[in-house]
Amino acid sequence: MEPKSSSTGRESFPGAPVTSPMNVPMIILNVLDELQTRGALSTELAAAAGIDVRAEEEWCVTEILKHVNKERKQVLEVVLADGSLCPGYDGRHMNPGHAIEAGWFILQYAKRSGNADLGQVAESMIRWSFEDGWDKSHGGIFYFLDSDGRSPVYLEWDMKLWWPHNEAMIAFAMLYETSGKEEYWESFTKVTDYAMSHFRDGRHGEWYGYLNREGKMTHRFKGGPYKGCFHVPRSLLMVYQILSRCSEADPTNA
Repeated sequence: MEPKSSSTGRESFPGAPVTSPMNVPMIILNVLDELQTRGALSTELAAAAGIDVRAEEEWCVTEILKHVNKERKQVLEVVLADGSLCPGYDGRHMNPGHAIEAGWFILQYAKRSGNADLGQVAESMIRWSFEDGWDKSHGGIFYFLDSDGRSPVYLEWDMKLWWPHNEAMIAFAMLYETSGKEEYWESFTKVTDYAMSHFRDGRHGEWYGYLNREGKMTHRFKGGPYKGCFHVPRSLLMVYQILSRCSEADPTNA
């Protein structure tokens, strides 16, 4: 099933290969989940609007899974429309934060739909992307990577941005709640400790957005063309809710 809108994604130029970027299906999947879980998209409303929610969700999941390369244990940002590798640096492009975010979107859908196999795929997406993306020398999650280990073409590749850390906090909190595995609590603690000690303004609370590889602030502003009021509050709210449920389930962890 093709998405209804042809205006999503980047403009395609004549002669360019037909690609499948991950951003469109992952956001649609998350929006559908939010609308349904918040009661804003009932079966009746969806039918009246001509929306086949189940078909839309299945399309989103199918498109996202095209990016999961199980042989290489990687999640690629762009693949060809049939899911095969895209030639050139576009096809080698990896965005660990995006892959982790897509992973918890898939995990959330898998839990809601009762699909245990899909939940395992989501777990792998998160784990692989974090293992690749974590800077073992300086800490923090790289912004971009090259799947072949070459030098990424994007100049900001080794910067540490706020939002991948927000998404990793959510993802590992969810995995810990779902599985109870200590390794996911350790990963949650690792990324949260880094984020709170590097991005958070200890005086005013709001996070800075941009650090260099060594973790030093590069931009003093806390809001701009790309950093809005979204990832930080969503992350903190969801983590609070998840950990509260964990504490209620096991009061000894409170």
